[in-house]
Amino acid sequence: MESKTKLSIFITLLFMAGAVGLLSYFLLNRAYPNTPQVKLNNLNTKSLTVGSVIVAVTPLITGASYEFDIELNTHSVELNYDLAAVAVLTNEKKQTLKPIKWEGDKPGGHHREGKLIFPKFNNRPKALNLTINEIGEEGVNFKWEL
Repeated sequence: MESKTKLSIFITLLFMAGAVGLLSYFLLNRAYPNTPQVKLNNLNTKSLTVGSVIVAVTPLITGASYEFDIELNTHSVELNYDLAAVAVLTNEKKQTLKPIKWEGDKPGGHHREGKLIFPKFNNRPKALNLTINEIGEEGVNFKWEL
């Protein structure tokens, strides 16, 4: 009987160790779909006033894209810009990307915010220049050195 008890305890401990190992593995390696993407490079917010429109842009470089949090504020004109259609991103080699999409407020109103998302350049850029045309006569430009 004693050897059956020892065997039973050994199997129980082995099972518990396996369960703890599996649980640890899944908790440590689990992909959390609702968490923000890992920030690889968080750059400073830049702001410009063009006429009566204040534009603030915060870039975020993730593993898969270039994202720009954008805020537009005014008290005198309608913010009717289709940001996905009027924005471009260039690097120091003058390579140009168009946005994949705009996630945010629809055109119109006096206050808008959202995220403009671009694909990645093939090579790591040394600088990023975001141009948003149609705001003011010549558009607005924001540049970051990486």
